[in-house]
Amino acid sequence: MILKELQVSSYLLQLESLIRRLPQQHESYSIVQDQIAREHAGYYGECQLIYPLSKLNFPTDLIYQLRLPYNHSFFQIDCLLMTPRFFLIIEAKNYRDLVVFNEFDQVLHKDRVYQDPVMQVEEQKYQLEMWLQMKGIPPIPIETLVTMTNSQALLKAASPNHKEKSRYPS
Repeated sequence: MILKELQVSSYLLQLESLIRRLPQQHESYSIVQDQIAREHAGYYGECQLIYPLSKLNFPTDLIYQLRLPYNHSFFQIDCLLMTPRFFLIIEAKNYRDLVVFNEFDQVLHKDRVYQDPVMQVEEQKYQLEMWLQMKGIPPIPIETLVTMTNSQALLKAASPNHKEKSRYPS
């Protein structure tokens, strides 16, 4: 059962509203346009989870775009799959073209540097464990998964001896 449907974020809607009002010659126009493209890509990547997860034939509850308070801030999970025996945190990445995982726990994609999604999802796991503990909910095993939702992604490790090799099957 889907407990929370996937929705376009209010942030993306705000950016789209802003770009309609912003003159094209404005110094921030290209920055806003780039941010809109990244938000659309992220949303599209999360949408790619819906169909495969709909084919599961065992009891599950799904929450998309879960945002929880933790330690005077918030953390967000793209998709939380809950069963009576375990929870699964799914982090969707919609990279395309060449994606390089380097030895500094970073992802290099199109002249940009991002946090390693495996480290990101492991941090989400820790935060969810702490949040559940704070709420007095008994411990449950939590597994993690990073999925690359774009078939046009070419994944590479920075070097053959890279420690990430064990986490990213070839």
